Amino acid sequence: MAMALGKFLIKLDSWVTSLLEPGTLFPWCLLCCWAYLTVQNDWLSAMLGAPILAAIFTLLISLTIFIAGLILITLGTVWSLAEQLLRSEPPK
Repeated sequence: MAMALGKFLIKLDSWVTSLLEPGTLFPWCLLCCWAYLTVQNDWLSAMLGAPILAAIFTLLISLTIFIAGLILITLGTVWSLAEQLLRSEPPK
């Protein structure tokens, strides 16, 4: 159990570290911004045939992007603080 947890934490560390490297999140943010701006246009309401459905769909996409951003910021902050705590020397 402890061995599996250790391997999981090592994989999680490498995944979060690679995610926080410069240039990794930029393409995903760019893609999400493009999708968000595309959905904001009127073609969606014309395609769905009802402006209220387009508004609800746009709201859901906006909330999803917002929540994903909050989760990434929170995880990055917690991970950075945890790394600082683990790297610091214990008091003598």
